Amino acid sequence: VSQPFFFSPISSCVLSALCIRLSFLSFFVIVLVFSFLSLFLFLSFLLVSFATSDYKISPDGKKGGILVDFEGHEVFTLLIFSIPEEDDNGEKATFLCTLEDVGTFEFCQDGNGIVYTTMDELRRPHQAHYLPIASHSSELRSNSIELQEPQPEPQLLLTDSDPRYFMAISKTKDDQYIVVNLNSKRYSEAHVVRQDLVGSVNPTMLLPRGHCFYYVEHANDSFYILNNDKENNFRLSSVPVSNPGPENWTSLVDASYERKIEDGEIFHEYFTLFCRDTKGLPNVCWLSLDNPSHLKEMQLPQNLKVCTLEGKPCLDFESKKVTFQTTSPIQPKTIWECSFEDNGSLAQIPEYSLDTPSHFRTEEFDCYRAQVTSHDGVSVPLTLVHKKNAPRDGSRPCLLYGYGAYGVNVDIGYTVRTAVLLNRGWTIAFAHTRGGGELGYKWHAAGRLSERSNATHDFLVMCFVTIIYSHDSHDCFCVLLNLSLSNTNFDSPKVTCGGPYVHLYIVLILILLFIMIVFYLF
Repeated sequence: VSQPFFFSPISSCVLSALCIRLSFLSFFVIVLVFSFLSLFLFLSFLLVSFATSDYKISPDGKKGGILVDFEGHEVFTLLIFSIPEEDDNGEKATFLCTLEDVGTFEFCQDGNGIVYTTMDELRRPHQAHYLPIASHSSELRSNSIELQEPQPEPQLLLTDSDPRYFMAISKTKDDQYIVVNLNSKRYSEAHVVRQDLVGSVNPTMLLPRGHCFYYVEHANDSFYILNNDKENNFRLSSVPVSNPGPENWTSLVDASYERKIEDGEIFHEYFTLFCRDTKGLPNVCWLSLDNPSHLKEMQLPQNLKVCTLEGKPCLDFESKKVTFQTTSPIQPKTIWECSFEDNGSLAQIPEYSLDTPSHFRTEEFDCYRAQVTSHDGVSVPLTLVHKKNAPRDGSRPCLLYGYGAYGVNVDIGYTVRTAVLLNRGWTIAFAHTRGGGELGYKWHAAGRLSERSNATHDFLVMCFVTIIYSHDSHDCFCVLLNLSLSNTNFDSPKVTCGGPYVHLYIVLILILLFIMIVFYLF
């Protein structure tokens, strides 16, 4: 009896070849479709690839400026445009000028000029220019600006050749002065010029580089300067505008290792300082500019003695209130207002604050600061958070978090993961080791370079203290986190479309085309 065709060896070979051919064909179709999709994505990214770095509105509200990176290589073009008024019958915004390779910029007081920095070949901001803004318009076409009239020539205000220093433009809060800042890792230098004299006089240098870090503000014909020229911690000084040399600087709040000044904000009648005490706990101080000899301190609520505190910029120079934000391991972000006129009375702003989740009750937990003696006798701050009246019999796990480098403060703010662990009976501990910034410059210097081992010793001592004395004898989970920091300006919104990795799409498409050719030929 002859075998049926479907069971013969010949039919098996034919079917196998057909299946292989169909497999190659289906694979070919899939690769082809995927290639077209990749090509479409590549073209779309190529056409709309841009990123914005910063934007500002002129004081008169009639002009705006935005930094745009059209290529995705962090090379920014400054676009200055007009802002139509409400009764302009639907008139569109028009571009007034465009400037290539810009770092930072500020509008002058009248809105008819800008001061900006440009880059050198190393991508370092090294020159400051002034440019009067004409009223001509331009058009945006593709990824470039075509001006309908020639632009005015910019005027060079300042240039710097030291590769260690980076130039940036800012304004004093009262809008009276343009400040050209030159900053390195250790020192700074500031040049100031009145807004109505920009372009007609050269900026005045307050203190040459190589002495200290300092930051400049202005109010009531005086400059107010945060600087660390006397000690490694900062102090607040004032100097008359008429004679701003460093020999005339008058100290209003002296530098002290009892008080670390982290930031400050000026108002027309007051100056606010955000500080830390000897335990690294934050507080807010202020003084009247009419009577600067009397420094007042605001009292935080008892449940916020251990927290992270951050000042919130106030655009109203005439304001008599300062706004700041607090958060702790057991309290979400809360916005507060402190009134200078009402002797530092504190009021919460509920519409801008976050409510505590219903499943997490702040009153059930303790959050406090302890001091632990390290290997060389130095007291190191330790923040502990756990349920009230929690037993110390080794029955509860503990998470120890530590970081001590670059003068960075350990963030002890509220997070969902911390709340979850606390609700489940964990103890959370934060080790403020040397190398961080909680206790000032000396604390940072004691954990860097040849003293770097101090940070490790501090953390190990925290581990032993947490295991043996505090909470857990057998199940302590200790984590030493090495954070990756960047120079991101969070106050500057950044929107990105596309990016510098568009060439990867080209490589991917070429690989897919090569695979298609190989399967087609063989």
